[in-house]
Amino acid sequence: MPKGNFKEYLTKDLVKTGQEEILGVTCDMWEGVGVRKCIYKGIPLLVEHYLLGTYYRKKASSIEFDIDTKAANCSIPNYPIQKFALFKTNSKKSSQEFSKVLLNVNKEMQKELSVAKIKDDNFPPEQKRVWLDKIGQNIFEKEKLFLPQFLLSMKKARVCLTQAENWIEANTCVEDVVQLKAQLTKDRENSIEQWKGEEKEKVLTDFDEHIALLETRMKCIRGSQNMTDLSTCMK
Repeated sequence: MPKGNFKEYLTKDLVKTGQEEILGVTCDMWEGVGVRKCIYKGIPLLVEHYLLGTYYRKKASSIEFDIDTKAANCSIPNYPIQKFALFKTNSKKSSQEFSKVLLNVNKEMQKELSVAKIKDDNFPPEQKRVWLDKIGQNIFEKEKLFLPQFLLSMKKARVCLTQAENWIEANTCVEDVVQLKAQLTKDRENSIEQWKGEEKEKVLTDFDEHIALLETRMKCIRGSQNMTDLSTCMK
């Protein structure tokens, strides 16, 4: 918990509007412009942000009281280090960063609305796109770096696959592609179980089609300046 008055920290610029029940626990609902929080004893059980059509929500999936917090019960197991861990992103950190971006953009937008004396519903479409691009800026920067890297990895894997003699060698060829893909989908279930006949041809054809498709879009991707541009490239 934050040091000092954590209640003030959690509910800054928010107004208490009532109570709700989450997983059988009654929490106080606090609301502000585009923000809702349901807090129980200083712990947010629900956090919602809504801004320009973008909706972000975190909600408790389980609640446990009076747990044993002895150091021995909270120690980290000695997990082996795997190569793919270098490519994984911290989902908790990512969600916190995105929530922070939404709050910052929301504050900027409300200032501009106040100065211009207009309502959210009447916000000019061009300005809405500017704010949406700000919300997606971090994602845009990561994807713009990721997509060329992913294309190069697929090309290398395709060359390697032409020389693979069995499914073990084929899986080794696509290892880097699977690791990179896991950054977006968190899905590592992409193993090749057979490497002959129709199964082999299907894998090679899929690689050829994805490589060709991404190559046709790469010039547009490299020239994109924001999330709106990148989304247009990927249509």
